[in-house]
Amino acid sequence: DGSGEWCDDDTQIGQIVWESRQDIWDSAPPLPPTASALLRQYFQGRSVRLPTRPTVSRRRLANLILNPSGSAPGRDGQPYEVYHIGVLFVACLLAQAVYAADISDEALDEVLGPSIDLLVWILKQAGAEEATGMRPLQLPTCLRRLFGACITEILGPEVEPQLCADQAAVVG
Repeated sequence: DGSGEWCDDDTQIGQIVWESRQDIWDSAPPLPPTASALLRQYFQGRSVRLPTRPTVSRRRLANLILNPSGSAPGRDGQPYEVYHIGVLFVACLLAQAVYAADISDEALDEVLGPSIDLLVWILKQAGAEEATGMRPLQLPTCLRRLFGACITEILGPEVEPQLCADQAAVVG
């Protein structure tokens, strides 16, 4: 009806899709009650102190969007990010997200929107019907994926020299 609200048919379709895959959704093991406490304890005292605060500008982020490394170009040779609402608008949102991330998770969510990822199961073996024969793949929203790429591009050069050989990754 154009109101942006879900109509009854969409709700019913969503419910049918959800219920038809309920066994898959329920296949992920629940986290133990102490998981959050363990993660907090693990990361306590492990923060990275950067020697200088990386600079963020909308022009730098626009260049990162226009030349995303590893993003497949479309038929015209341009990555699909170019055709979003506008590169400068997206770059401004990403710059705002970088600063919001420094404030709080809530501030970051205000800029990037809710963190609702798509979970896709990829078959490890032909005909697999159980979670043991599949590999989960989590796909974030496009804006969150771009934010992650921008943060990695900005902080990577500062963080990489502080990693030991066992922590380092090879680009590509």
